[in-house]
Amino acid sequence: MPAPATPRALEIREATEADVGAVLDLWRRSGTHPTVTDDEAGVSLLLADAPGALLMAVDDGVVAGTVIAGWNGWRGSIYRIAVAPSHRRMCGPGAARTGDPAPRGARGTPHRRIRGAG
Repeated sequence: MPAPATPRALEIREATEADVGAVLDLWRRSGTHPTVTDDEAGVSLLLADAPGALLMAVDDGVVAGTVIAGWNGWRGSIYRIAVAPSHRRMCGPGAARTGDPAPRGARGTPHRRIRGAG
């Protein structure tokens, strides 16, 4: 799927159990470094253990990107950023924004410190 000629808004939503296959497929296609938890059981455990941590960018029904956000009560972390090759460089970094400059955890608490992780 080629990148659209003009940028458009992507739907940002929490992943569900029904999305596990699409998430794993995106991780494979995007070239992210594989880990031992890149399987249905691993992603399902994440969804059960940390509801709301796995976010998806969806473009007209197609998973265009994912990110895992963590919060330990003190600082936020970002893991497993993956963008479909067809959606890279659409508008520069952060093209799919939620409109809220402060990332929020599952409890809705604004994060004051964000730490990126490979």
